[in-house]
Amino acid sequence: MSHLTDSLATRCLLLGAIGDALGAPIEFNKAEYIERTYGVEPPEDLAFEGPAPARFTDDTQMTLFMAEGLHRALDAGVAGEREAFRQIMADSLVDWLATQDRRVLEELEDSRSELLKFEDLHKRRAPGNTCLTSCYHMHRGGHLPDVDARINDSKGCGAIMRSAPFGLWAESAEQAFGWALDSGVLTHCHPSGYLSGAYFAAMIFELARGQDFDQAMARADALLAREPEAQETQAAVEAARRVTRFGTLSFDDMVTLGEGWVGEESLAVALAVARTADISTQDGIREALWLAVRHSGDSDSTGAIAGNLIGAMCADEAMPARWLEQLEMREAFELSI
Repeated sequence: MSHLTDSLATRCLLLGAIGDALGAPIEFNKAEYIERTYGVEPPEDLAFEGPAPARFTDDTQMTLFMAEGLHRALDAGVAGEREAFRQIMADSLVDWLATQDRRVLEELEDSRSELLKFEDLHKRRAPGNTCLTSCYHMHRGGHLPDVDARINDSKGCGAIMRSAPFGLWAESAEQAFGWALDSGVLTHCHPSGYLSGAYFAAMIFELARGQDFDQAMARADALLAREPEAQETQAAVEAARRVTRFGTLSFDDMVTLGEGWVGEESLAVALAVARTADISTQDGIREALWLAVRHSGDSDSTGAIAGNLIGAMCADEAMPARWLEQLEMREAFELSI
């Protein structure tokens, strides 16, 4: 397996959770309200809307279950066997579903999920309808959704938001891309839904191994170009590249990329933020993540995805310490590494 330290994987997942928790309280608010109420500078506390700890959402819940499932596939030696791999990832999605519906939990007979032992994970945190309905479909014995066996036409960001683990533990960018595609299409069957996740996972792979950001994008571009129906995702990537061409990103330019509710828009916002972030200091990362979430859209998801990208690049000392202290359920992340 490509060399990757536990410290780097932990940073990637934890900073994604921080971005998620940062955006969660303001997800359904308009940008004008957010600026008027909280300002353009990042809050001092991650738990800025209530007492600590700060709570993450279904984005991080699902990411943890994907990491657990991926480790299970690797331990079983089936990470290169597509159908066996897809079945394990589908089982992990149903494990997550059991945290959202106690009836499903009671019906599970042979789950090996250690995450199900965390009672605090057994809470609904605004899960998307597409993720829920797709997971119910698989739990009830329906066929595994695939590119040629679609059960919906959703391109929501529910696939990309959970795809960081595939980039962390793959052997290559190509494998990361394929794993994320095969997992993403289990719930989101529109190409822009699963291809945005695949592109993102390839980016995580490259960045986590020290690749320059633009070179990482070029590698992910090449993988994306091989896929049918990729034009919409390619256009979103190019838009992110265009608004950051001078090495900076204004809020006004960022919002032209979309609100992040769909896969390709959340990818574009996260790429733009991460490409221009000052990842050398805690303040720089805090400012980047606040920029990623203070828009009129899917703030927790764009914060989570940008956080994963930045976490794959930054050093331990640049992690925002005060925010990290206020994040809930640190022990669940240790289990997932």
